[in-house]
Amino acid sequence: MERLQFGGTETIIVVGAQGSLEIRGAKAGFGVVESLGDVDIDSGDECTTISLGEMSAIQVPAGGRLQLGEVRGPLRLQAVKRDVTVGTVNGSLQARDMGGDIEVSGPVSGNLRIQGARNLSADGAAPLRGDVKLSRLAQVNLAQVNGNLTVRQVSGTVRLGEVNGHSRVANLTGGLVAGSIEGNLLLEGRFTGDSVWQAHVEGRTRLRMHPESSVRLELESENHPPSLDEEFQVVERSHGRAVATLGSGQALIAIRAEGPVAAKVGASADAPDEFADAFADVGVAVERAMAEMNVALDAAFDDVGAELAGIGADLDLAGLGERVSTRVRREVDRHTRQVARRVRRARRHSRRQPTAARRVTARQVPISPAEREARVREILHRVQDGSLDVDEADRQLSELPLA
Repeated sequence: MERLQFGGTETIIVVGAQGSLEIRGAKAGFGVVESLGDVDIDSGDECTTISLGEMSAIQVPAGGRLQLGEVRGPLRLQAVKRDVTVGTVNGSLQARDMGGDIEVSGPVSGNLRIQGARNLSADGAAPLRGDVKLSRLAQVNLAQVNGNLTVRQVSGTVRLGEVNGHSRVANLTGGLVAGSIEGNLLLEGRFTGDSVWQAHVEGRTRLRMHPESSVRLELESENHPPSLDEEFQVVERSHGRAVATLGSGQALIAIRAEGPVAAKVGASADAPDEFADAFADVGVAVERAMAEMNVALDAAFDDVGAELAGIGADLDLAGLGERVSTRVRREVDRHTRQVARRVRRARRHSRRQPTAARRVTARQVPISPAEREARVREILHRVQDGSLDVDEADRQLSELPLA
């Protein structure tokens, strides 16, 4: 694997990557490139241009801008403290704990996941083709989403052009403007201030208001009379239209729908609260099972890593086997920590004592060493010819039974 350093210039341009690409923020004042393929770096006083081969990882220092061209595989961004412009991504795009704005100028063929950034903009002609999940942003502006959309915890306005799937919008404070949602819409949260929420929905619409909301509803449905909880003060009602208020009516929610519309008053059913009791009930069993699974994985990973590295050499894939094995271990560790955090949080919020749960064990049907080696070879061959991205290879390799 080639490893090169470059200076922390104001602008870093990654012309393209032939395979998957992972970019992380660097603690030092210089950047580092690691790649299984060829690397070309052209550094100037204010700009650094990088061309990459297959399966690459970059560490970039803070400050300035990062521009990405075509990435022919999945793209991961982690703790990058720069404004980022993304071109074409022929896979999924994941970004977490970003320190600047993100602009997506080209199509993203896979799912989009962003957790923690300032502003997100994808308002060009190219659509986001997969599902989109966003949280902890300052502002969102999306022109077209072909899949489902989930948006949570945005402090500014969320602007949507066209969403072809279902949409869930929760716990926003700056309002919503949606041109067209072809699927269903679930809108929930505490609505206060002078925020405006407008949407045209072709499917069903469900509104869930926090009891302390101050909102005016203007709901229209072509063929269905809007349904309102008794907590709302009705101002106007006809067969296909209802105007009502909750509290002093500061915020405005204006929905035009073709399907049924229902507005209810109640606390948000967000994921951590919705499943808190369930996690508390099985918390002990989950922790025990995860501990047992980690012991088994730790004992097996050395052998698996050696096996993958050997097979990778046979396939002329250089360090692919070792790199995939490392990525699998990292993903398992991350999911283990997430489950542990959820269990601890569920215990704190649960209103009842955990009940005894059946012992959870991870059982797999054993396979012969020859069969396991054949499956590993098949997965790595598919990574080599481009028919399988690294993320999916990680998942399939991690799920293989031990011989």
